[in-house]
Amino acid sequence: MRYLLPIFFLGFVSISTAQTDSITEFDSLLSRAHLTYTLPEGHKDLDIEFLHKIPHNKAIGPTDSSYQIRYWIRPLDTWVADHNKKSKKEKKNSMQPNALCKSMMMLAVLDASNNKSQGYQESQYPELTKQTYNADWEASTIVESGWPQVAFKYCYIWCLHKDDIGDVYIYVLADKKEDFSKIIGNISTSIKFK
Repeated sequence: MRYLLPIFFLGFVSISTAQTDSITEFDSLLSRAHLTYTLPEGHKDLDIEFLHKIPHNKAIGPTDSSYQIRYWIRPLDTWVADHNKKSKKEKKNSMQPNALCKSMMMLAVLDASNNKSQGYQESQYPELTKQTYNADWEASTIVESGWPQVAFKYCYIWCLHKDDIGDVYIYVLADKKEDFSKIIGNISTSIKFK
């Protein structure tokens, strides 16, 4: 019995450290991508295993577990620095980091729909995107989820991009398409570029 207490304590410390590391990593990505983030009211952090098919740095959801929101942040600082270091000849053969957001969005849609969809809608109001999120590009789509291991029928994918700074991809998983407008309304003010 006396050995159980130290084992329990070590287990608790390792779990706490893992959660702290995850929070610290997310905060670091926010900082590198010049993003501000506020946990939406009525939501809590979820401890969801990172799956290759659904990349995310943070997962949240409401207390009733009726949907999930996963944030994947892609800072461009190292990409831009590497691109700038290349010679003119090398730059001609490589993609400019800001152009990657459209390819990454298409890959996200292909992945989420199990290769059944590749389309997405770019914002028709770039001035509003700039004013609301301080972003240079915005796109979104809803697909029928192609992830059998996730117990939700639909996935809404929303991307915000700021030139030379970063991208944020937000995956919202829910069972009814009608729920997305309310969910997006609740989380749309949770993240923006500085």
